[in-house]
Amino acid sequence: MAGVSTGTVDRVLHNRGEVKEETRKKIHKIIEELSYTPNIIAKSLASKKTYRIAVLLPGSQNGNPYWKKPLDGINKAAAEIKDFNAAVQVLTYNIDSEKEFKKTFDKVLKSNPDGVIFTPHFIEASQFYINQCQVLQIPVIFLDANLESEYVQGYFGQDGYMSGRLAAHLLSYSIPGNTTILVLNLTKNKATLSHLNKRERGFLDFISEYKKLDVSIISQSIDVDNKMEPEKTVTKILKDHPHISAVFVTNSRVHMVASILKKLKLNKLLLMGFDLVDDNLKYLEEGVIDFLICQKPEEQGYRSVSALFNLLFANRLVERVNYSPIDVIMKENIQFYKKYR
Repeated sequence: MAGVSTGTVDRVLHNRGEVKEETRKKIHKIIEELSYTPNIIAKSLASKKTYRIAVLLPGSQNGNPYWKKPLDGINKAAAEIKDFNAAVQVLTYNIDSEKEFKKTFDKVLKSNPDGVIFTPHFIEASQFYINQCQVLQIPVIFLDANLESEYVQGYFGQDGYMSGRLAAHLLSYSIPGNTTILVLNLTKNKATLSHLNKRERGFLDFISEYKKLDVSIISQSIDVDNKMEPEKTVTKILKDHPHISAVFVTNSRVHMVASILKKLKLNKLLLMGFDLVDDNLKYLEEGVIDFLICQKPEEQGYRSVSALFNLLFANRLVERVNYSPIDVIMKENIQFYKKYR
């Protein structure tokens, strides 16, 4: 239809070699009109190349079971693409150790992967390795956390800022007009988690803009590497500020606060956090946790691998930002999400 050779069409489809811009546009127009997609089964049989995708992920063995969730989705996608000359290698590291992150990434680059998926928690180190991948022409996709980078092909995760605003909006229906809210960032002292800061900023922005509420905010970051924490600090804050009516935890460690409230018999305090990890589900069903905001991490892991595979295998461009739905889970609808998982 384009009046050119098969080789010219192949070069346009795979974005390689020199083709006149006029010819390129003509072929792309025909592709769009025909809704053409390559037959990946035939292509995989014809191709002798194995596409190797490396995934760097924090390990779930460090006391945060959240990271098993995206891994489930990654493994599902890996099983689906293995018959198309594609292999996925997952390497984990301690999220509290920048040194271990760097060591693991060095190992990845030495293996010469065709593409890399990772979570950019350590900002400066992540930028260094993005630059390394750019020099080596290795495409990169972010998972769970995002950084500004022109080179990175795409991001799969939640809109942290909007999830924080959603949390504040939801609380605005459930708390009295003149009250105090406790915002907790439960992290480990060496972790750089910018998405938690975005959640808190979204939460605080909504509260400041919502004129109907007369709310005081107590914001506290707690190092959960300390064995006395977060119980020591949370107990003291609640004792010193008896007018607190709600607690917002910016990550999946909300179950730690739930256990404290249960121990102190403060179940009437409204408690909200993130993610369907098992400990959170337990306290949600007991009514200690009132709301969980779910970001579908399994789906994020699955979609990131699928997108990188399609980029490598079929030259299918990745949307730069791919946000997960922001779901609100309560005791009344938790059974549906259990079945979904």
